[in-house]
Amino acid sequence: MIGSVDWQLLLLFACLFGITAAFVKTGLSQDGLDWLAAKGLLPDRLSVLTPLTLAASNSIGNVPAVILLIKLVPDLSDGALTALALLSTFAGNLLLTGSLCNIIVAERAAMSGVTLSFVDFARSGIPMTLATFAATVGWLWAIGLLPF
Repeated sequence: MIGSVDWQLLLLFACLFGITAAFVKTGLSQDGLDWLAAKGLLPDRLSVLTPLTLAASNSIGNVPAVILLIKLVPDLSDGALTALALLSTFAGNLLLTGSLCNIIVAERAAMSGVTLSFVDFARSGIPMTLATFAATVGWLWAIGLLPF
């Protein structure tokens, strides 16, 4: 069983979470959050949470982005947490690097001789993400879970 462990993937996960934790400890993320708070841009409404989730998910990955945001803003409302869960999941579909799951699929496809390039992924990921984001934001706003 130990021989079937994907050690490179395990190392990637460990490093990604380690880097995210180290980034939190630098204080830069808190400084950024303080700056957003001063501008009235806390992630407690859809107009802020939507682009923030999209950018964070596609720069550090959707799961580390959620962990980072929850560490920075531990008192998010239930509505904001629900929106964060939905939006971060869908945001991971934008680019190949948006979710570790995407990278795993591309890696497994390559092992089978199928190439999934960044551009190929983006060609379907971008419109799919924009459509699911629009539907999700509309639904969250319509049911009154989070203000716009």
